[in-house]
Amino acid sequence: MKKIATIGLVVLCFVGMLVSCGSSNAKSAGAVNVKDPATLKEQSAYSMGGLIYNSNKEYLGLDDSNVEYFIRGMYDAAKNSFLYTDEEAQVYITSYSEVVLGNMQTENLEKAEAFLAENKNNQGVQVTDSGLQYQVLTEGTGDKLTENATADVYYTLSDAEGNEIEKVDASNGPISFSPSQLVPGIKEGLCLMNKGAKYRFWVHPSLGYGEYGTGNIEPNQLLVFDFEIVDIK
Repeated sequence: MKKIATIGLVVLCFVGMLVSCGSSNAKSAGAVNVKDPATLKEQSAYSMGGLIYNSNKEYLGLDDSNVEYFIRGMYDAAKNSFLYTDEEAQVYITSYSEVVLGNMQTENLEKAEAFLAENKNNQGVQVTDSGLQYQVLTEGTGDKLTENATADVYYTLSDAEGNEIEKVDASNGPISFSPSQLVPGIKEGLCLMNKGAKYRFWVHPSLGYGEYGTGNIEPNQLLVFDFEIVDIK
């Protein structure tokens, strides 16, 4: 929700620039056709357009087949010639958002399950009754972490392709939390570990953030966590 609100604020700023710029070269019937930006005002507006697209195209459902209509919608609104009422526009946006979300949920779930079906056969990979897959990278010592205890940890969160999403290491951590505060897969996994242990977990979406995701985590995204228990309190 915070991301959507931020996008909306930036888009409104961009529309405001379109109004104030009032480019006479823009074409309401198709792509905006203007000269290269020269003034700071034009460069700022152009930069916002590029950043909105590059940073949010998946969330906005944009690609090269419909981005001209995104631009036209802003331009028409700036010129008070928008084709739809606000209510009609919201219906179209909501309906298409549901299609984009559904496609992402299906695609990511299929990818996650295909990955896990192959990964479970790799050497050293173990599978719990819930379906959580894990690998012991370094054995720890002492008692296992319990659900309501607090642990100091380092961790790296990546996607199935190895792209890093989050990282807490010695430069910015450790971070402290209780397994009871976490999603089911990580709660279960951490309770397998003891002090000094390093484990890798492959978390099915049903054990992670589910069909809607959160923040930088996509709907039904497979999560790969590397955890190290620094201390147990």
